[in-house]
Formats: sequence, C-alpha cells, structure tokens
Amino acid sequence: MNQVSKHGLQSVPTDTTAMAQRRAELHRNVPESIEWDERELDQLLTQANQINCPADTVLMKPDTMCSGFIIILEGSVRIYQNATDGREITLYRIKPGDVCVMSLNSLLKEKRFNAVARAETPVRAISISKRQFLKIMMSHESFAVRILGTLTENFSKTLSLMEDLVFNRLESRLACLLGSMFEANSGGAIKATHQELANELGTTREVVSRILKNLEQQGCLSLSRGRIGLAAENSPVWFQRHRNS
Repeated sequence: MNQVSKHGLQSVPTDTTAMAQRRAELHRNVPESIEWDERELDQLLTQANQINCPADTVLMKPDTMCSGFIIILEGSVRIYQNATDGREITLYRIKPGDVCVMSLNSLLKEKRFNAVARAETPVRAISISKRQFLKIMMSHESFAVRILGTLTENFSKTLSLMEDLVFNRLESRLACLLGSMFEANSGGAIKATHQELANELGTTREVVSRILKNLEQQGCLSLSRGRIGLAAENSPVWFQRHRNS
C-alpha cells in the first residue's frame, strides 16, 4: 500500500527488546511464523517497514500500485469501491491476520489497485517486499496453505456479494446487515448513520432512510440521530426471517 509513505512509514526498530516484541506480535497474527527459523524471522522484521496511521487514513487509492505484502497487527481497514454517482459499496475488511486479496493481486500481478483502502481505526501493520513474501511462500508450506485458503474464502465471499446484489432485495440485505450488527452488540443499540449503512450496501442514503422509517413505523426499530435500536420483542423474528430469505 504505497500511500502509507505519507502516514508514518518507518523502519522496524532492531534493538533486542523491541525485536522480541515484534516477533511475539507476528506470532499472534501469523501463527505459522512460530515454526520459522529465528534468524530468518529477525531478518524479515529488520527489512520490513512499519506502518502507523490514524483512523480515516487512505492507504490505497484506485489506480495505484501495491509495493509490499501487508500484515495487519492492529486495527481495521475497509476496502470499498466508488460508483460514478458517488455511491460506495464495501467489498470486505482487513483485520489482524487477514489477507487483502486486491493488494495481493496488485503485488503479484503488478496490476493497479482497483478500490479504496481506508483505515477505520488507528492501524499498525508491517509491509514486506514481494521478494520476501515469495520466499516465505516457497519455504513454508503451512503459510502458503493459509494464503491459498484465504484467497478461496474471499472468492466465495465475493460470489456471495454478487449474488446478493443481483438476486436479493435491498430490504433483506439491510436486515441481514443490521441483524449482524445487533448480534455483535449483544442486541443493544448500534451506532451507525444512514449514510454508513448505504455505503455498506452500495445504495443511497435516501433509500436506506426510507426502509428504516418503514421498519420504525412497523414497530421493529427505534431511530435516533446516529443510533438504531430494536423496538419490539418481535423485531428479532423479523430480522431472522429476512436474513434467511
């Protein structure tokens, strides 16, 4: 992600204590690295670049090239595309241990990154060169298997996204999104604007607002500025029905 050069890209510290911390952190996010030779691992960390950037930092823009394999250590990065009419649609997110399929394609095929990568939270990561990445892939089968498995999984998710866009009604897609958000928040009110929901689904704020207003009138939701809550006992049943439809 070449845009990070403007946002705190620096060499990884090499003193003994810092290196031990970096090694342990890499083990947590790339479990396969526990099996790697310690000298090999230290060399990789020494040659890698460290990325530190605040929330809302644009890490990659459309038509830019990815210069390294990114390993997220902390934070979340949203990958999305913009339509010509200003709408956005979320493709996926990268969190610690995840692999960004589009940046990997850019790195390996030397193709341009056809999306926007934006930090949703403060992000810490390291970037290793294409040469280092290929060396690890060839030397460590377990790491290569995980990368291939991640690519297969993300491809399946992309197909599911395409299926949703083509075949599923927007109301059902919104219900699925809200249901997941309520579950993640143990049923409590969620913080989300209508525009943020629209960006997730690739539609407009006005359309989302109209659907949410209908749900509020049906007694399923309670709406307030920047917050959405469940308003009735039958709300979970409604969401589950639409998520399974």
